[in-house]
Amino acid sequence: MITHCKESTVVIKGKCGNVIVESCEKVGVVFESCIAPVEVIKCKKCQLQVQGTVPAFNIEKSEGTVVYLNKVCGFLSFP
Repeated sequence: MITHCKESTVVIKGKCGNVIVESCEKVGVVFESCIAPVEVIKCKKCQLQVQGTVPAFNIEKSEGTVVYLNKVCGFLSFP
């Protein structure tokens, strides 16, 4: 869980169980793979980059969130 960070970059090496980014501003998160959906809650201008696979992203009450995917992630669908 990454909370209340500003103007930072977080790099997570290896496969992780879950990633939750909450109440952050101008934060970048780079991770290899995640087993559970990645959550972004109440953030401003955050960037996420996945180098492997992730089942889903849940972005709630956030603005300016950018998600960078690679070819391994495959097909995306939006509700």
